[in-house]
Amino acid sequence: MRHIAPLGAVITAAVLLIVLSTPCGAAAKETVMVAMRDNVKLATDIHLPAGEGPWPAILMMTPYGRKSAEAVAGEVTQRGYVLVSQDFRGRFDSEGTDYPVFLHLGWGERQDGYDTIEW
Repeated sequence: MRHIAPLGAVITAAVLLIVLSTPCGAAAKETVMVAMRDNVKLATDIHLPAGEGPWPAILMMTPYGRKSAEAVAGEVTQRGYVLVSQDFRGRFDSEGTDYPVFLHLGWGERQDGYDTIEW
């Protein structure tokens, strides 16, 4: 019987570890196409915290793929922020043409970022 007590303690500790490491409330994710002022649509993932809003938001625009934000989305949403991750124009699932930096006549990250915030 001495071996059963430690086994029970190990099982209890394992169950507690699993329960306590599970995030409180699952975050929701939605993928949308956000229209820019020139009607080009940018692929955008919106990661929402659990519970009732409104929440502050963090905008992450990237040439490396918006899905790279999934690595940090859980941490960000658990802290009560919305994470909006967006593919640059012409990259991955976004529409438009991907011009090299300084060759896009202003239709680059700055204007797209402004349009996304206004959206």
